[in-house]
Amino acid sequence: MIDNTSVLGAIRDGFEQMFSAERKVAQFILDEPEKAVMMNVSEIANASDVSDATVVRMCKHIGYSGYYQMKIHLSHELGRNFLHEKQRNGKPKTVKDMLEMQASSLLDIAKTLELKTLLSIAELIQQSTAVHVVAVGHTAPVAMDLGFRLARMGKPTTYFMIPEHFLSAINNAREGELVIAISRSGSSRQVLQAAELALDKGLKVIVITARENSPLSKLGTQLIFTMSENGLFGENYSPASHLCEMVVNDLLVHVLESWERIVKTVGDKAQEKEIDLVEYILSEYKL
Repeated sequence: MIDNTSVLGAIRDGFEQMFSAERKVAQFILDEPEKAVMMNVSEIANASDVSDATVVRMCKHIGYSGYYQMKIHLSHELGRNFLHEKQRNGKPKTVKDMLEMQASSLLDIAKTLELKTLLSIAELIQQSTAVHVVAVGHTAPVAMDLGFRLARMGKPTTYFMIPEHFLSAINNAREGELVIAISRSGSSRQVLQAAELALDKGLKVIVITARENSPLSKLGTQLIFTMSENGLFGENYSPASHLCEMVVNDLLVHVLESWERIVKTVGDKAQEKEIDLVEYILSEYKL
């Protein structure tokens, strides 16, 4: 069964248990991962001096259905490693470097956020009779963005900029309504008050925050953790970038819009896959 373990790590872990011919393929991939990810099954078989079937057996040995599926995961792994390496190498010198640092920060969200969590939250939103999206200060535009997009999808939604307004809306809420509380620090007093009021009224609360052990995170029915540091600006930049929170908005809206297709395609056993759904389906039928 495939999990989030790296392909190269899986090869190293299983190397000693492989047959000698399979080890040739494994060693080639370990030595030349960038080259291997660009090759088809016959090309890597020729490069390793083995048969096509041996390549497939090696991939199955480490938990993949075939070479094509393994290659997809390896491609994603190499891409992540490249972006993280760029992020570690100091200040960006070009626009491309800047964007790669931002992309690395976004990919870090996948370390804690699983598709099954997004599906559970999307289900809560679908089942709710109304949604109240709350945030204050510099984070308020994030709440406005998500609230407006939910309303455009037909979900009754409030998303006020003024705390007294969203506290009043939650105070008048009825059973079956839902609160989405957004705070990067997880310590914004008025967002905490909104979440506490919602719980007192028996409402469920979805929390989006960058701080895992914050006061707000303890109040969530469901939690989404963004990154506490933005790759381009760093931890001490103020006001902080909310790119990660805006991307979480995109993810939620995408899952809501694609709900039936995602549930039907992914199923319970594949909900945690990080790769593209179409590619994952195709990988079951290619070498």
